[in-house]
Amino acid sequence: MLKRIANILGVAWDGSCREGEPCGDFTNSERQIIDTCFLMPLEESEFIKLNLESQPEALSVKALATTQQWSSLKSFQCDLIRDLRRAAYGREADSLYFAYRADAEPEQVWLSKRSEIKERYPWPGEYR
Repeated sequence: MLKRIANILGVAWDGSCREGEPCGDFTNSERQIIDTCFLMPLEESEFIKLNLESQPEALSVKALATTQQWSSLKSFQCDLIRDLRRAAYGREADSLYFAYRADAEPEQVWLSKRSEIKERYPWPGEYR
């Protein structure tokens, strides 16, 4: 996840160095971006829950990003959430919708599953 974030922020980092370690021929500003990326969640499941507009670890990254990079990072997060929701709907909710449309299941069963998926993959902020 950190490598993807650094790449979005314009640093071609392969993820090989660790926080505070010397690595590659990065400029000071690129190294600062890499080090700041270590404040972000390592796992996708945690990154999608992060409110990029209010949580301190995200604001540290925002301070180093251009407006376009920051917008790209928020879009990346929203795309991840959309993809996770889409996959979950396909696996879990679509068949319930079709069963409801065929009068084989009550509408509430399908709506409950949709709500459960939305709770599992919520939008973390007012942006999307």
